[in-house]
Amino acid sequence: MEKQKDIKELLGIVGKDRGKYSDAVIAEAEKAIEARWGKAQDMLRKRILRAGSITSLIGVVMLGAGLLGVFMLVDMYEGFWDYGSSEDSAKEIWFCILMTIAILLETLAGLGLVVGGIAFRKGREWSRRVIAAVIILGLCYAVIASIVWEIQIVVVYGLDKQTVLLAIMGVLVFAFWSALLWLALRFFRLAEVGEYCRRQQSFD
Repeated sequence: MEKQKDIKELLGIVGKDRGKYSDAVIAEAEKAIEARWGKAQDMLRKRILRAGSITSLIGVVMLGAGLLGVFMLVDMYEGFWDYGSSEDSAKEIWFCILMTIAILLETLAGLGLVVGGIAFRKGREWSRRVIAAVIILGLCYAVIASIVWEIQIVVVYGLDKQTVLLAIMGVLVFAFWSALLWLALRFFRLAEVGEYCRRQQSFD
């Protein structure tokens, strides 16, 4: 038998075309399939461990940013009372509310990524759903932030050459991050990743 055969040919030898080959050829094909499957599983395991580590690290960064944001919010809430009942005070209150929501979501997302990343390294099936939920939240945030950005620069600066450039830059930045999030989501939802996690859980 040739040293390298296509995986479909190997599966045919041990499967539907089994009667056409000798026991020695079938045994060799079975060993080749087992070796390739073992290498593929080892590569997948390394990818999962790497993805879990990166996910946890991103979560730690987001948690740190969320904690810093809490201190920033304290200063903001102390400062906006100085505006009294003016129009600026109302704008400041709404800005504080929006920042509070954003920081709260960032902190929760960071916590989810830390916990999910650690569990994902251990092959826990539920960790995929937690991480996927955070990624979907990030995609929604990217879309909403992009829309708000485009509206804000037009309202504040008007429609001129500089505004158009800022708008294009905003679209490109949000498109870049959205693409990264989408690719990450695809990985965590891969069938082989789910199968690996279920198999790991069965060993516990």
